[in-house]
Order: sequence, then structure tokens, then C-alpha cells
Amino acid sequence: MLNNGISIIIPVYNAEKYIRQCLESLMEIKEDDEIILVNDGSTDKSRQICREYEKYNIKLFNQNNSGVSAARNVGIQNASKSWLMFVDADDYLVKGWRKSVDEIINNNKDADVMIFAKDVNEKKCTIKECIEAAVGYKNDLGKTLGMPVSKIYRKSLIEQKKVCFSTELINGEDMIFNAHVYSNCKKIITVKKSIYVYYKNMFSATNKFNSKIIKTEHVFHEELKKILRESGLFTTVEQRTLYEKSLLNGIYAVMYRVGICKGFRNKQYLEALLKEEEYKNALENLSIYINEIDKKKKVALYCILKSNVVLGILYIKILYMVKKLIYKYKNEGINLNI
Repeated sequence: MLNNGISIIIPVYNAEKYIRQCLESLMEIKEDDEIILVNDGSTDKSRQICREYEKYNIKLFNQNNSGVSAARNVGIQNASKSWLMFVDADDYLVKGWRKSVDEIINNNKDADVMIFAKDVNEKKCTIKECIEAAVGYKNDLGKTLGMPVSKIYRKSLIEQKKVCFSTELINGEDMIFNAHVYSNCKKIITVKKSIYVYYKNMFSATNKFNSKIIKTEHVFHEELKKILRESGLFTTVEQRTLYEKSLLNGIYAVMYRVGICKGFRNKQYLEALLKEEEYKNALENLSIYINEIDKKKKVALYCILKSNVVLGILYIKILYMVKKLIYKYKNEGINLNI
């Protein structure tokens, strides 16, 4: 029997500084809800803190360190409620979040996904637009459609379509998950309201170099091609356009990971990517998409198109230095009401 119960899935890895605040914010849960904590091999006091909350209808699972995607998948597999919600251990929900969610669920029982964000466009959005937004475009719908947080997902849809987080990806796994979900939806609701506070910090995985970055790029784009093709929503031209724009995002993602390293020791990763035909062609077509790319990416891509890889990496290093100074001033992190 369907109800409004929510399974709230939280991957936990070395989050002792934040997990209490996160869990305290969830204490508005109703009797039908459950919280699923997946301790991903933490080496600090996270596990002990999580155990303190087991009395509050909380399930705690422990696993060897396998990454956030694997942890979320464990949560999905063990969820028993009608709806799924993902929360990160260093984030928290705003006061009154449960009442807001319940009102939306009660008024939209036929929806498959409900998206909460203060910048989301509440106009009736198409599934096609949501997929485009999930992979970084159609920002008029809001900038958070690629994130798994601040959303309510129908669990039966995810189960039936066998949607999960890819453990092969170190970049873009959230985008692919949401694009896959959206492509199987019949109805998506957008709610212009913030219920989620996101902690943006300098120690996230995106601010570290990983030698698997090229492999993850290829896996991401293979998955994207599959979703675009199987959704049946895009013409061949639209598929190619969206795919090529995503390749440009991929070039920037690799450039950023290389740029945050000391010196230029990993620039061969970027150089290797730029030798691949489809990435090279996408860069040569940059002018076609220039109005759809944000300023910092635009400058970075033009640097390597018009000059050389070293100049592009230098530009990223300058951006990263400024970012570090801002974050240092903000005590290494910024809370964003999304």
C-alpha cells in the first residue's frame, strides 16, 4: 500500500564535524519515514555518532570504503518507503522541510520526481528540458537539476527501471543518475522553495586530481549517448548538439582537475583528451555554443583553442587560488541555501 513515507539516504564518510547537525535537522521525520545511514569506511568518529541516533528509526549500514555512489546504492537497495530522498552528511535541511514535502506529495500523487530549489523555474517543464538541465544545460530551469539532493524520487520508478549510481564514474555520476531517472518519468514537479542547505568546501572530490579522470569521461559520454538515444525525446541533430556541448564540459572538467595539481605534471591527461577526434571537433565548434557556456569555462576553453594547454592550465590555477582564498576566509566552506 502506497503512503507518503520517505526513505532518507545519507552516505557518511569521515563526517564527524557535520553529521550531528545533519541528523538533528532530520528530526522532523514522520512515523512512516526512515533514515538510512551508510557508513562508507569512516576512520573518524562518524560511526559512533551515527549509532547514537539509531533509536530514531534509523538504519545503519557499514561497508568498506567504496565511494559515495556505492553507499547511495546500498541505501536504495535497503529502502522500504514509497519515496527516496538523498542528503549528504555535511549538509542539512531547513526548518519546516517535512511539512513542505508532505504538502507537495499530497497534491501531486502522480508525480515521479519533485524538485525543490529557490532558483527553479516553476513553469511546466518537459522531461526533455529536465534531461538537458541534468547534464548542464537549460539553466533557466535552475542549476540544481543534476544534483540528487533536494529532490523526492518515486522509489518504484527507480526499482522498475533499475536506476542506480555508477561506481565507474568519479565525475558526473549525479548528472547521469538524474538524466536516467528523468528519461523514465511521466511527470516531474518543480517547487520554487528551498528546503536544503548545501555545504560547499575545498576538500570535496572535485577539488582533487584522480588519474581515472579520462576513463570516467569516456564512461560518462557512453552513458549519456545511451540515455539520449533510448529516451526517444531527441532528434538525431539534438542528440549530437547536446552530446557535443557535454564534451566541452568534459574538457573543462579534465582541465580543472589538472590545473589544481602542482605545476604541470599531469598536463598529459588533458593533451591526450584533446587529441581524441570527438573532443577536438567539439572544441573547434566552440563558437556555435559560446552563448550557452558560463564565463569561466568560456575563457578556459578559448585559452586552449586559441593558444595552448599551458595557458589554459595557468588560467585554472589563478581561478583555484582565488577560490582557496575565498574559502579560507569562509573557514574552508560555504553554506548555500539551494
